Amino acid sequence: MDENRDGEREKIGGARSARRRRVFGLVLLAVAAVALVERHTVWRAADALPLLLGVAFIGWALAGRVRGLLIPGGILTGVGAGILAEQWLGRGAGSRDGWFLLCFAGGWLLIPLLSLVGFRRRMLWPLIPAAVLAVIGLTQLGYPEFGRVWREARDYWPYALIALGLALLFNLPRRK
Repeated sequence: MDENRDGEREKIGGARSARRRRVFGLVLLAVAAVALVERHTVWRAADALPLLLGVAFIGWALAGRVRGLLIPGGILTGVGAGILAEQWLGRGAGSRDGWFLLCFAGGWLLIPLLSLVGFRRRMLWPLIPAAVLAVIGLTQLGYPEFGRVWREARDYWPYALIALGLALLFNLPRRK
C-alpha cells in the first residue's frame, strides 16, 4: 500500500514539475519575443507592459480557476490597450483621452464577460465603471472641448461624494 502511495506521489510531483518547466519555458519564449520585437521595430515593450500583465492575469484566472484574478486582469488589459490606443489612434488631446477611456471601459467590460463565459457566474458590478468610462470617452471623442469641463469637474467630485454620503446618513426612511 505504501509503495502505491509513493508511486502516486512521484507521478503527481512529476506532473507538477513538468507543468512548471512548460510555464517557465513559455515565459522565457515570451520575454525573448518581446525583446526581439522591441529591438527590430519602433515598438517599446514598456508601453505594452500593462496589456501583457493584464493578459497574464486573465490567463492565470482562467487556467487556475480563480475568478478574482479577472479584476486586475481586466483593469490592466484596459489600461494597456488604452496606452497603445493613445499612441496609435489619438490625434488631439481630447481624442487621445477619449480612446484611452474607451479602452479602459473595455477592460472593465471584460471582467463580467469572462466571468460569465469562463466561470458560468455573473459579476455585474464592473458594468458600472465600464458605462461611466465609456460615456466620458465617447464624449471626449465627439466633443473634444468638453474635456475642459471634465477636467474642472474632477476637482469637485469628492465634495459631491461627501454631500451624497451625508444625505444618505441623515435622511432616514420614514416608519409606517
